[in-house]
Amino acid sequence: EQSQTWVGGHGYYEYGENYSEEERPIVDLVLSFSRTYADLIGFDTLSSVRDLFEAHDGWGCFSDLVPIASNIEPELDIYVPSAVQTNPLWANGPNNQFLKSYTQVKTKGYDAMVVMETDVQPQVNGWLDMM
Repeated sequence: EQSQTWVGGHGYYEYGENYSEEERPIVDLVLSFSRTYADLIGFDTLSSVRDLFEAHDGWGCFSDLVPIASNIEPELDIYVPSAVQTNPLWANGPNNQFLKSYTQVKTKGYDAMVVMETDVQPQVNGWLDMM
């Protein structure tokens, strides 16, 4: 079993041997939007999340908040599960969003990435710490 220690200040968890500040893994929270930031309807989601992120110091585990806009045209941003048998583009929106987001994340030089779609809910407390 690995030991777990909370490190104050900027805050992050360490497992096993201690990391120096230079060695610790950098974990960013990347938010992917299918269209542009201007297409968010009703409220400015990105500003709201950024305000929370900064107010809570990245919730103690994220170094930065990185937004990605996939810029998918509205007519191609399709997700209609009921049309799976009749429309080959029934999942075009989410598929293109993943591909464009992955391409942008890859160019930023990250070593790994975890994708959580919007309908995913963690089932175990501390799941992120376990990764």
